[in-house]
Amino acid sequence: MTGVVLCLATLPARPPWVLRPPWRIEGAMDATAFRSGAELVGTSGLYKAKAVAVVQERNVGNQEALRVFIRPPWHALAMQWMAHLPYEMSIFVWKMLIVLACILFVFLWPGNRSLAALAMSWSLPAVAAIEQGQDTPWFLVCVAAAYILLRRNLDMGAGLVLSLCTIKFHFLVFLPIVIFAQKKWKLALGLSMGIIFLITVSFIAQGFSWPLDYYVLLTDKQTYPLSWIMPSVLGVIWGLPMSEVLYCSFILVTTACIWKISKLWPLETALSACFAGAILISPHAYIQDAMLFMPIALNIIALKKGFRWLAVWILSPIAAYPLAWWMPFIGPALFVLPAYVLLIRLAGETETPSLKGGQ
Repeated sequence: MTGVVLCLATLPARPPWVLRPPWRIEGAMDATAFRSGAELVGTSGLYKAKAVAVVQERNVGNQEALRVFIRPPWHALAMQWMAHLPYEMSIFVWKMLIVLACILFVFLWPGNRSLAALAMSWSLPAVAAIEQGQDTPWFLVCVAAAYILLRRNLDMGAGLVLSLCTIKFHFLVFLPIVIFAQKKWKLALGLSMGIIFLITVSFIAQGFSWPLDYYVLLTDKQTYPLSWIMPSVLGVIWGLPMSEVLYCSFILVTTACIWKISKLWPLETALSACFAGAILISPHAYIQDAMLFMPIALNIIALKKGFRWLAVWILSPIAAYPLAWWMPFIGPALFVLPAYVLLIRLAGETETPSLKGGQ
């Protein structure tokens, strides 16, 4: 009830992007890139800005704020259904599927579903995902489904499901640490099989030149120019002296925390921490990606530790509003600093909890 009251209290101060209805289907948005990918998959222009600009001009009527396609080819192939619908109709259907994903996450979450429902219903990152047509909610669905399979000792199946999270593969950077620390070799096998299959599909769909084209696109700084509003370390240290040294230091600290958490805590908590840690050091993450803090926050709240109020803060809309307002340093810091405190506290625990998965 407190969460609902706080959420309603903050609604009059909605940030500018919320003033645009989440259900808008006209104009450029992140989903525009998925539509472009659906039209360009199988052609040499999938990862070429000029080709994407032509498609966006045809669909949206302008090339402003060009949305390039930055997902693997198999994702473009999976989204090809969009190319068979009028642009605005395809955006509407996709947004309905995003809402479905938000609902599915709540129903699939293996812990307290009431808390999961509250976290989702008052989540500004979730609203941003709907408004932009982002696929982050489907990442969360895969995570929740994997947790269910892990609880049923179906580690290989969980790995196969997690391979679908390669739509945002940079958020899996700490997954090998968890697998190695907990010796989850069947999970690793399932993950490897899924990734190999998806890479094979990508080569079949896009030919053999796509890895180089993809690399060139991802290393182009124009692909992620808004470092100062990212809910990551880069959003906090942006513009500071010796920022590269600071960034490397945060990477080392985060890696150490994930390793220690993976040795001390059950698999679900360790996996949730690895996704949160990946966001914290990510070179490309925006407010909708902050939804991936939900699993670790929900796990910590369920553990009933003294620092669970930090998890409630991360989930609350109050923490997200400065980020949504694009406030340099302040917005990212309100996510990043509490998240680091959570990771450090988890890594500093001296005994392993007796409850599986922190439930």
